[in-house]
Amino acid sequence: MNPLSKYTSKPYVIGILAVILVPSIGVAFANSSIADFFLSALNIILFLVICSVPFILPDVRKWMKLQNNPEFLYSEIMQNGSSESFKKLEDLAKSGNLEAVYFYALTHYVENSVIPFNAEKTFYWASKAANKGYGLAQNLLGGLYLNGVGVEINYEEAVSWFEESVKNNIHESEIGLFQCYEQGGYGIEQDFHKAFQHLKNHASRTDNVNSKFEVAVRLFNGHGVEENKNEAFKWFQKVANTDIVGTYHDNEIDEEATWVQTIPEEAMIYSFYNLAVCYQNGYGTPINEEAARHWMDKYNAAVRDSDEFAKLDEKGRIEFNIKRMKQY
Repeated sequence: MNPLSKYTSKPYVIGILAVILVPSIGVAFANSSIADFFLSALNIILFLVICSVPFILPDVRKWMKLQNNPEFLYSEIMQNGSSESFKKLEDLAKSGNLEAVYFYALTHYVENSVIPFNAEKTFYWASKAANKGYGLAQNLLGGLYLNGVGVEINYEEAVSWFEESVKNNIHESEIGLFQCYEQGGYGIEQDFHKAFQHLKNHASRTDNVNSKFEVAVRLFNGHGVEENKNEAFKWFQKVANTDIVGTYHDNEIDEEATWVQTIPEEAMIYSFYNLAVCYQNGYGTPINEEAARHWMDKYNAAVRDSDEFAKLDEKGRIEFNIKRMKQY
């Protein structure tokens, strides 16, 4: 990141150059003195540097702060294989910076070119930050217990850490709780109702399209919750009408940073199909033939490019749709 880059094309810089440099060049050449020209140019440079300091200094400070930002160092390790950034992150982690401890644990967990995967170190460092109340590390530790990474699988421990993480507003932990109760075992009794509640919490509190779709399907079929086609219809609508999911700003890293979630294609496509079915049969909404055709047309447009689908007759396409829907 170049802290000066945002100023290179600023109009006021060009204006200063135009106002001061052009007359100076004219004066220098009018006196037929190359020495005068270079002296004028040097004075202009010094003047511009002095004038620019108040504008550039905040960005320079931001850039210097960034060099010790654990998330930035982690991204440098992952994207650029920076050994220097790894050493800085390691030093910060060992100094007790909880954010650094968390990202240092991740460097041992996520594939990268600097150090090899190490389950034991991942668990050790995640535990250090989690035990001191760092929410993201609590979520990571719950996942390690859930999947048996660096420790024996233990859903009871996983649930405990995921719940602590949720208290710290890490909503992704709801998915960990959903998985524990959905699967059951390892110290936790299988409970589809609890699983659904955590799935719905995740869908409600995040922009995850897959979670929203799964909530709709379960409400439609009555899995883990009482069948409710009115609510299912609303959730299918949320998925089908998803466009730009969210915008993220972090002034400490990049005030212009944004993210847009990649929409899971099948969740979108089968929401089109389910909305068509709902409008066709009056599930959760009054029967509306025009709306049913609209959503079925969208569904067909989304799948017609499939070679497998294109070769089927009408009966085959119905069977194809039914087969694919059973996946959900």
